[in-house]
This record gives sequence, structure tokens and C-alpha cells, in this order.
Amino acid sequence: MSLKELVEPIYTQIMGQSLKVENLMVRGIDDTLFATNSGTNIMGAAGNILKPKLTIDNNGDNTALDIVSTVTTDTRDTGTGARTVQVEGLFFEGGKRKYRKCVYKMNGTTIVNGGDGIVSGTNLFCVVNKISVVTHGNSRSNNGTITAKQTGGALVMGILQPAHFSSKVVSYAAPTKHTVLIKDLYVSSFTQTGSSIQLYTQNLNTGSKNLISKISLSSGVATDVSHPINLKVEPDNVVYVEITELSGSAAIIGNNQTSVTLLMVETK
Repeated sequence: MSLKELVEPIYTQIMGQSLKVENLMVRGIDDTLFATNSGTNIMGAAGNILKPKLTIDNNGDNTALDIVSTVTTDTRDTGTGARTVQVEGLFFEGGKRKYRKCVYKMNGTTIVNGGDGIVSGTNLFCVVNKISVVTHGNSRSNNGTITAKQTGGALVMGILQPAHFSSKVVSYAAPTKHTVLIKDLYVSSFTQTGSSIQLYTQNLNTGSKNLISKISLSSGVATDVSHPINLKVEPDNVVYVEITELSGSAAIIGNNQTSVTLLMVETK
């Protein structure tokens, strides 16, 4: 089914109802590919284990988040870096995944997960889509790597790389009642390590994965690819991109940079 065939019925509804359509651009940038480890990484996660927390149909699978930076200058009030950050994602309630955001006061290398560290919102999520800087000091961004981890655990649910201001990780899940159409996948890359880009959907109830598209990146060759996808994503699925070092390729540090952009349409 073409994108036109997918979108036209939605626009027909929009003309008669008050549905909202939002264009989404989810972009991941990684310039340290395979510098510290080989294998498979979530695009933009720089080697960290970054997987959506798979939730089953009960509220107990939401988790509080530990928000922390790798440097002391990402701190409230007087920090030169990020002073407050916002996490956007989903929480599970009443059999459905719903949109949520929460704003946190940074405290450098000390974990923030409650009390006066919460500016607004509720610190309880099942999926993290995005971390962004709200207020900052003179550096106008975050100075260190800011992570959102499952409280008391090792599961990294979101990551914001230094000086990025907004997280650039290709991973997105919509609320249960929303519809997502993946329009295009763009890849721009120069890497000295042979690798491949894989676009997946993963069911948040069962954990089952579905490979949507795969693009190979040759060692030492610049790649610029625009790949039409035109796929409707079923409810309760996360869309994400992995980058994998090809078998037999030697991981070479330096001059490795890959940018992946997903263009999507979300109806609310």
C-alpha cells in the first residue's frame, strides 16, 4: 500500500473531525561508532544498552527514572550546562500507553528522581522517547552525557549526548490511540568500519521484532541514501534503528560518522 493510500483516509477524517496530524522527524547522530565496542548499537546511543522497557498489561511495569549527568556543571541554578531537562515518553495506565512529560532539576553527578528535583510532571514511565534541555547556563546546552535509567537498575531508557541539547536517538513509540506512518528513512554516513543500518518495529506487549528495512554501509565509502518506507505502524509498537558492525570488519576509531533520520506522520 502506498503512502498516498494510507494517508488519504486520514485526511478525509480530518476534514470532518478534529483529528490532529503531526509531522515527526526523529534523528540519530553517532560519530563514535565502534570506537569502544563492536556489535550492535541503537543508533545514537553511543554503545550504551538502550532498549525500550517492554511492558505487559499492568501498571506495575512503569518505572521511576534516575536522571544524572557525567559532569558536575550540569546542575540547577548555577551550572554552566543543563540546569533543567525534560523527559518525554509514555506511561501505562488502564490498559493503554499514554503520553507523559516530566521536568527535572539537574544535580550534576548526583541522581535526581524525586522531591524538589521534580519541577513538573510525574516521574513514572514505561518508554522514554526524548530528553531535552529546558534551561541552561552559559554553554547553552548540556556539558556532559545525561542519562535516564530505571531507578535502582542498570537499564538505560534514554540518553542525551554532550552539547546535543536534545537527544538524537532513533527510537520512538506513540501512545496507544495514535497512528504512526513511517514515510522515509534517510542515511548519511562515512565510516571506516563496514556496517549495516536496520529499521525495526518491536511490539511493546510481546517483545517480538519485525525487520522493516536494511541498508549496508561500505567501509571507507560515503553513503547518502533516501529510502521510502510508507508503512503504517500498529499500535503499541516502538520504531527504532540499529547499526551493526558487519562480520569480518575491523572496528577503526576515528572518521566514523553516521546520521539517520526517520520522517513520520502521527495522527492523534
